Amino acid sequence: MARHEEDREDIMAEAVALKRRVEFQITGDDRFESIVAGFKRSGHFSIYFGQDPAYHFDANGKLRRAYRAGHLYRTQGTTLAQMRRERDDSKTTLVRIDLDATALNDFRDELSQHIQSVTGHSSQIKVVDQHPKDEPILTSVLEVLTNLSQQDDWLAPTIKGKR
Repeated sequence: MARHEEDREDIMAEAVALKRRVEFQITGDDRFESIVAGFKRSGHFSIYFGQDPAYHFDANGKLRRAYRAGHLYRTQGTTLAQMRRERDDSKTTLVRIDLDATALNDFRDELSQHIQSVTGHSSQIKVVDQHPKDEPILTSVLEVLTNLSQQDDWLAPTIKGKR
């Protein structure tokens, strides 16, 4: 794990693991300079709302990991673990706090609001860039987001080896 995090200046260029990806803006919504979303070869889906938040889903559309308000989150199957780095001069320690039901519901509500900010304004989306250039990636992104918003079971199983 890196000792220092840095803002990513160009998520679209850096997200090379997303073999199919699109960068877009929502006209009239200034909350995020841009949104980048895409798919890994495995079928996993990620979406970055500017620098923060970012959500990462498995091939079944279940949340695996997230980055929100400066914290990392990882699925525990039935809840999320919030991961916080504590540093001193010689080491970095990762502190884990499992979300209680209220915090988990708050997280889910915020995720739903972010999804709705895209799906509810799909006619106002302006594509800035995409890779590859000749595929309807935005259509696929909108389909995935619509499906995500309709799921009751939304957390991926515990990531193996990460209990």
